[in-house]
Amino acid sequence: MKLVLPTLREDSFDFLVRGVLGICTPQHAGAAADLALADRLKMGLFEWVSHLGVLSEGQARYLLKEMTAGLAALAELLHDGQRPVFRLSIVEQQYALWPGLDEWLDLRYEERLKVLPVYPVTTYTCDVTALYLRMEAWLAKLRSQNGHQHHAPGEAAAGPGPAQEAPGG
Repeated sequence: MKLVLPTLREDSFDFLVRGVLGICTPQHAGAAADLALADRLKMGLFEWVSHLGVLSEGQARYLLKEMTAGLAALAELLHDGQRPVFRLSIVEQQYALWPGLDEWLDLRYEERLKVLPVYPVTTYTCDVTALYLRMEAWLAKLRSQNGHQHHAPGEAAAGPGPAQEAPGG
């Protein structure tokens, strides 16, 4: 599974597996393709947030915990072959918003806000569907290098279709 997340330091990978995904030890994590699609989305987002360096690991864990329902809904659509637009925005290194969330999530104070208390200057946005497609392509490449031709759940053998709006997004 570590091969799928090449930019994560070993201690961050261990935190992801134990603290975010709730897997007892990295040895029990198995192959990334064996994990539920929503967990693979969490893995990719954790790596993206870690790469940005704008959130603490605790804030990243809180963000992904709060995103669980939205990522599960996205995973169902992806599994069905749909390619919805699903973007996670992090504003001012503290506030997050994604499709289906009707309030801002304050990652510092772990509360929801109807209105941002500041005018946002800096925004980071992750196209989670594109992140998923990139991760699946990387997994497919790893599998082909190992002689496996298995497709993960939700992975389209013929490639991605056009992006579609997610419900509520």
